[in-house]
Amino acid sequence: MYRDKFKQFLRDLSKASPSPGGGSASALVFCLGVSLIVMAINFSFDKNKPILDKVKKRLEKIREKVFTYIDLDGEIFNQVLEERDSLKRKRHLKNLVNLTYDLGYSCVKVLDITKISLPYIKRSIISDFYIGWEMVRVALFSSIKNLEANQTMFGMKVSRKINFLKVYLNKFKRWQTY
Repeated sequence: MYRDKFKQFLRDLSKASPSPGGGSASALVFCLGVSLIVMAINFSFDKNKPILDKVKKRLEKIREKVFTYIDLDGEIFNQVLEERDSLKRKRHLKNLVNLTYDLGYSCVKVLDITKISLPYIKRSIISDFYIGWEMVRVALFSSIKNLEANQTMFGMKVSRKINFLKVYLNKFKRWQTY
């Protein structure tokens, strides 16, 4: 019932075209991951409602913000490619870097927030929780890779942002308990 809705995005992503690209796909993976985590929380509500409800609300707010990045990433990247004025192009590049970094930082927040909910997730739904968690971690990894590409291709100085996100990526790798 959903595949027709995704079909056009997947076709567009497959084309030899800069948009949609890795940033849009990363935002979509992030949103899918958060949705799986929220589903696991919803199935685990019985005894632990206050804790899980608070986590769920924070996750949904972050997901709604990042959901806009699925299209916004491509729009900004197209502006970068089309702009001939160097100052305006730099502004678009800065917006692209900020968007990419914010996606990575949103991943950090989600992974941090969900860590506290893990003990409350029902064992019967824990695999979905972990799949969602891993998808968010993949979106964090892809944010780092996109920032590295922007640094290389466009000479953006984003090493501090990259290093910050890498610290958390490594931290979350050590947290894996499944």
